[in-house]
Amino acid sequence: MKLVDHKSQYRYPKQERSKIKFNQILDHTESLLNVGKLKSINLNDIAEEMDIAVGSVYHFFPSKDALLLAAADRFLDQFTTMVDHRNLMINENIESWQDYFRNTALQGATIYNTSKPASILLLGQAFNWQIRLADAAGHRRMATVLTKTFNKISDFSFVQNLEEILLNSIVILDGFWQRSYEEHEKVTDKYFEVSIEASLAYLKLYLPEKIAIKAETNKPSVSNASINQN
Repeated sequence: MKLVDHKSQYRYPKQERSKIKFNQILDHTESLLNVGKLKSINLNDIAEEMDIAVGSVYHFFPSKDALLLAAADRFLDQFTTMVDHRNLMINENIESWQDYFRNTALQGATIYNTSKPASILLLGQAFNWQIRLADAAGHRRMATVLTKTFNKISDFSFVQNLEEILLNSIVILDGFWQRSYEEHEKVTDKYFEVSIEASLAYLKLYLPEKIAIKAETNKPSVSNASINQN
């Protein structure tokens, strides 16, 4: 099913100067989310606080929902970029695809636990139908990149619909992380482990538990680390 173009809800600039202003407004929005001001966010107040014309804010974001959607999209782009950077890291041997999957998930959970705005937007109070569409599109982008990564670390060409399988595993992770945020306002170590166990159990329905790893591949260095930062 083709997803609705949620990005049409706001205007992403093409000129560099406008991109700077666009991102400054999102930076300010994140600062408000970081101090718990989700409900009080107002486009007019943002313009006043930033000492810019109200029209400059409305030019990019016609509503508060559009503003929050753009902020969520920026975090989703960061997640995809993080996964894509891992796709380009080729240093040492890794032991298994399970280690690679776990380490990638660990980095994602750590982003949530170190960024209150990301958690609020994608796991918590600001999560609405528009952001849900953005989240689904973000999951798809990550699954596409992970598919390329999996085929780089080993030969999964015999697996049909690998991208769909990886997409479903991401959705499983996300479901447990949302539950964890609802209960604890973070992704706890316990819920992280449960999410990994559930995702790997699903993946093993389609992927062999053991498969030869290509010689030049990145070895995860923090696969057993805690996701909670002190």
